[in-house]
Amino acid sequence: MYIKYLVIFLLVISSFSCSKKNDVICEFSKFPINKELEGMSIFSKDSIYFNPHKVFLVDSLIVVTTYDTEKCIYVFNKNNFKLLASAGHRGRGPNEIITPGYTCLDYKNKNFFMQDWGRARLASYSIDSILNNSNYHYSNFIIYPRILDPIEGLEVINDSIFLIGGVYERAMLFVINNKGDIVRKIGRLPEKTINYANDLMYNIQYSFRIEYIPNNDRVIVCFKHFDIFDIYDLKTNKKIKRYKGPDNIEPELVSGGMVNTNVSRYAYQDIKIDDKYLYCMYNGEKMIKKTDNEYGYGATWPTELHIHDLNGKPVMNIKLDRGFEEFVIDKETKRIITLGSARNSNEGLFRVYPYPEELLNN
Repeated sequence: MYIKYLVIFLLVISSFSCSKKNDVICEFSKFPINKELEGMSIFSKDSIYFNPHKVFLVDSLIVVTTYDTEKCIYVFNKNNFKLLASAGHRGRGPNEIITPGYTCLDYKNKNFFMQDWGRARLASYSIDSILNNSNYHYSNFIIYPRILDPIEGLEVINDSIFLIGGVYERAMLFVINNKGDIVRKIGRLPEKTINYANDLMYNIQYSFRIEYIPNNDRVIVCFKHFDIFDIYDLKTNKKIKRYKGPDNIEPELVSGGMVNTNVSRYAYQDIKIDDKYLYCMYNGEKMIKKTDNEYGYGATWPTELHIHDLNGKPVMNIKLDRGFEEFVIDKETKRIITLGSARNSNEGLFRVYPYPEELLNN
C-alpha cells in the first residue's frame, strides 16, 4: 500500500513543477484526477435559444446575458429553469443598450453591471427591480474611459471600485473608481516581436479573461490563445505566479499578426471561482473545424473544465459529454450547469451534470 501511494505521489510531482527566475512559473502536463461526466439536457416551454455571453448564479437565480436578442439580460429559476424576467432593452432610446459588452455582478448588493460600448458606460441593473418590473430600464451608470476599449473583462471589487481588463498602453488590468477615473494600472503585455498590421491584431493575440478573488484580493488572468493563466496580487500590483499547461498552446500567426483560425487552437474561454476552486472553461481544439452545416465550417466549443485550487495548483480535469458556451457551479444542489446556444437548440439551453464528490469532500 505504501508503494502504491508513493508511485501516485511521484507521478503527480513529475507532471507539475515550479521554477523562479523573474517570475514564479509553474508548468504542468496533467491533472491528478481525470473524470468524464454525462449530463442531462433540460427542455422547458420557457426555453429561449440564444448565444449566452456570461452567466451568474445568484441565490436561487441564474442570470444570463447575451448579445443577439431584443433584450440583453434573462433571469431563470435555477431549480426548474423557468424564465422569470428579462431586461436590458437594446436600442438608442434613453437608458437602452446600444452595443452590449462585458458584464459583472456585485453579489453583495445584487446589482448587475453591463458595458455599453455605444455609450462607453457601465449600466447598473438591480436584480430585484428586474424581477418586479417587466418594463424596467436602468437609471444609474458609470462612464468609463473610452481608451480602454476593447474591454477584455469586468469585475466589481467593492461599492465604488471596478477592475477592467484591457490592453491600453500595453497594461492589462485597470482599476477605476465610480467616477470613471483610472486609479491604477497593473500588469504588462510582452514586447512586440513581429510587425503587426495594427494594434488591434496585437491585442487579439493576447485576448484574455479575468476573475477577481475577493478573499485574498487577487485576480486571475487566463488567455484565450495560450494555455496560460497568471495570478496578480492587487495589494502589491504584481504578478505572483504563472501557470503553463497542459498542452503548450500558442497561436499561429499569419501576415500582419492575425491569428490563423485554420490551425490555431483555443485555450481558456472563461473562468469562475467559488470559495475553494478555480474553474477554467478549456477548449484545446482548433478554433474552427469542418461540419455538416450549410457553411461547411463551425466554431468549436469547450468540453473540459480544468479545476485548480485558488493558488493555481491543478486539482481535476472534467471531460463533459457536450460542448458548451457558458456554465455555473451550484454546490448547493451539487450540480454543474452548462449552457448551449441557438446553434445547439435541439439539445436545450441548459444541461446538468453531477458535481464531483471528490471536490465536495476535499
